[in-house]
Parts: sequence; structure tokens; C-alpha cells
Amino acid sequence: SRPRFKKGQLILLSIAAANRDPKVTDHPEAFNIHRPAFEHVSFGHGIHLCLGVPLAWLEAEIALNLLLDRFPDLSLPQQALHFDESPFFRGLQRLDLKVA
Repeated sequence: SRPRFKKGQLILLSIAAANRDPKVTDHPEAFNIHRPAFEHVSFGHGIHLCLGVPLAWLEAEIALNLLLDRFPDLSLPQQALHFDESPFFRGLQRLDLKVA
């Protein structure tokens, strides 16, 4: 059933919950770089799509390629992941990587 809102009722939207719907992806709380692609809302959607998306993708591609070129044996060791406790944004407090 759909939620019902009353006129004048305060509603708080949290983008920290974006892309974490267990109906869309298995184990949404887990970091999985091999997760199959799904229609996420990280940069908005439709007319609300961020204009900076192409630049963000390009910057990420360049940065990750440089990192992997410099450290070809980079790996992600088993570790407990701790996220910031913010109702507005969700991000890792720390992510350790292993350089062989």
C-alpha cells in the first residue's frame, strides 16, 4: 500500500537511502563491486539528472585508471565497513586497500 500524507505534514526525504532497496538489489548494504548494473539514482533521474554526470564519470574513470596503473596488484582486504551516520548522505568512513 502507498503511504498517505496529510496536508501540512512534514516529510523528510533521505537520499542516503537511495540505491538501497532490497526489492531492487540483493544485499544492498554490502559493498559489491561486481553487483549487476541496475537503474540507480545516484545522480538524479529524468529532468532532475545532474548536469555534471559526464564530468563525474570521466573524473572517476581517469582517477581509477591512474590508481590501477600505479598499483596493479591493488586488492580489497576483508574488513568491517563503517558508514557515516547522516540522514542525508551515505559514505564510508574508511576503505582500506592492500598494495602487494
